[in-house]
Amino acid sequence: MVEENRERIYFKKRFGYIKVALESGVEIIPVFHFGNSQVLRVIGRTGLLAFISRRLKISIMLPYGVFGLPIPFRQRIVSVVGKPIPVQKTPNPSREVSYVY
Repeated sequence: MVEENRERIYFKKRFGYIKVALESGVEIIPVFHFGNSQVLRVIGRTGLLAFISRRLKISIMLPYGVFGLPIPFRQRIVSVVGKPIPVQKTPNPSREVSYVY
């Protein structure tokens, strides 16, 4: 979900990284980069490309930057790193265990 003037995190049902952390027994470190959505503009959020994307259930977007090329705009990006989330090693974690984290 890309919006030009809005930062948004969309997890939906993506728990693969949690499963890997559980299997490995490593901490999960939350990280977010503010300003990242301002680096490139995107064609395809609305109109025909958005319609096709929804129908095919894939993301079809054309990013562009300086002079219409995929060269990023100058943008200040602030990275924030959260406290590590401790994880207990679990050889074969179930979906229910993934939801806890």
